[in-house]
Amino acid sequence: MGVSNRVPLLLAGIEARFSVACRIEEPHRDVRTENLTVVACRSRDRSVEQYFITTMEFLASTLGAHPTVAAVAELVDRVVDLFQRLAQPPRKQVVGLVGELLVIRAAVDPAAAVRAWRVDQDERYDFAVGALRLDAKATTKDRRAHEVSFEQANPPPDTTGTLASFIVQPSGGGISISELLSDIEARIQVHDLILKLRTVVADTLGRDMQSALSWSFDLQRATSSMRIFDVSTIPAIRGPLPAGVSGVRFLVDLAGCRQLSRARIDALVSAERALLPP
Repeated sequence: MGVSNRVPLLLAGIEARFSVACRIEEPHRDVRTENLTVVACRSRDRSVEQYFITTMEFLASTLGAHPTVAAVAELVDRVVDLFQRLAQPPRKQVVGLVGELLVIRAAVDPAAAVRAWRVDQDERYDFAVGALRLDAKATTKDRRAHEVSFEQANPPPDTTGTLASFIVQPSGGGISISELLSDIEARIQVHDLILKLRTVVADTLGRDMQSALSWSFDLQRATSSMRIFDVSTIPAIRGPLPAGVSGVRFLVDLAGCRQLSRARIDALVSAERALLPP
């Protein structure tokens, strides 16, 4: 693999050197020299090193036996982008991300759920496909109460706004986020979507990612606690806000609220139903 027209990179703990003359020794084969692209992790943190190894193993598997120069350059760019995200402050608490991952895992089509996930970083909902909007909410408390924005409670015209609620209890003997991600990746089996999954997780957790990956919880309890609500039926602030007022958020207690009806689910098109549980 050679990329001769690029200068070396050293960003976010990743070093990439291009068109490097490398001496290669393999059992039962003649020693040879090839010009290769060398990508190295400069961090001394073992967890970061392990994440680098597994990520490079995955990305390298997407190249095939005879990758083009452009494909190698794109791989390097993806690695650098991913690790730059890991240097940023976290965007969301761990439990919030767990709620989103549980939506993906529970979906009829997990791959379709990843496609619909974080399509636009400025979108008010976590998932968007067709006319369906879904936001994941998770709490570590027994009380099913979540913070909701005015925009989430009042979806755009001609759309169906929904809220997936989970009760996520930390458990030392439970499933870790790292294991949950592996489980989801096995259900997706599409390289580009697996990369999107890893990129969004890195972007969400930022520099807290390595410690967050070991955070564990009771998967069975969380899965069985899943409830989906139509946001038009939950307690909320409705109607136009006063002039000059924005960024309104409020705590919604969902105790006693009815779940999204089967009739509403059946009225969705197949691409939208794929985002919901069977």
